[in-house]
Amino acid sequence: MLPDSDTIRRRLGKLKYYYDHTIKRLRSNESLRAEFQTVYRSASLHQIKEAESRAAYYCQLDQKFSTDDPVCDVKSFKLGSHHSAYYFDAAETLRLFPDDWPINYIFGDVNYNPENPCFTKSRPIKASPQNAILLNLDRYRHFNFISDHVEYSDKADKVVWRGQLHNDLRKQAVRNFATHPKVDFGTPDKKYKNDPAYLAAMSRRELLESKWILSLEGYDVATSTAWILGTNSVCIMPEPRFETWFMHGKLIPDTHFARVSPDLADLNDVIEKLQAEPKWASNIIKAANSFQSQFQDPIIETLSAYLTAKLFFELSGQSTSNLEF
Repeated sequence: MLPDSDTIRRRLGKLKYYYDHTIKRLRSNESLRAEFQTVYRSASLHQIKEAESRAAYYCQLDQKFSTDDPVCDVKSFKLGSHHSAYYFDAAETLRLFPDDWPINYIFGDVNYNPENPCFTKSRPIKASPQNAILLNLDRYRHFNFISDHVEYSDKADKVVWRGQLHNDLRKQAVRNFATHPKVDFGTPDKKYKNDPAYLAAMSRRELLESKWILSLEGYDVATSTAWILGTNSVCIMPEPRFETWFMHGKLIPDTHFARVSPDLADLNDVIEKLQAEPKWASNIIKAANSFQSQFQDPIIETLSAYLTAKLFFELSGQSTSNLEF
């Protein structure tokens, strides 16, 4: 079976992403700083204020800290054998700063509060002090949105989910609702091929044929949450425990998504309410679309990342007074 247009677009986009960042990697830090200066000077007051607000959310520390034993400095921040997308996304921001400034980072799924302040892709929402400072890492995977031209009323009265069975919640969800007439949950993981949990993979376009899409956290965030919130389907999920650059901690239950209990025990009640109250479903979709839209201004995104890193460096004792921007 041939892949649909969205799948083809994502595959080609990924190739372009790696090509563009490979070329950027060959450029000097000075040329990247000059390019950023042009972006900074073109920003409106609104864009700067929005970026400052976002940076304050991503870096929630308010006390100085030491980087006596940093992972590396800006100049020696190099591409390793793993996490190439994390490197490319982090380097885009960190290379804007002086070469000798020390940095700390943890790549991969961070579902705990690091011992020391560092840059991460994800973090627990409730942590004090919040040592994980968010950058938009693994961006192509987590911020690959999709347009949805099918009206909510034209979709099937069904809640769908496909994914890997990383944890007990996902396993229970698939098994507990296997016979529910309005539920279609399963995993395309071939190691479950002889298990009732095994179902064929579904493209995002196929998922969007249903009115409701379940989003469940795996190792950290549920990757699907960000793209579902920009569509004409309602996102159903428990309150998030982890967040990324998408600021999951700012999502309001039953406003941006239909809240379900962590064990999904009330999923049937949520489905019945969504069916009985189409206006509520419509309001959720509008609020979710609005929330996602804040991440679609490239100038705000670039400035937010820069100002987040700048806060990290200021708090770690670097003097930012001589920076040009």
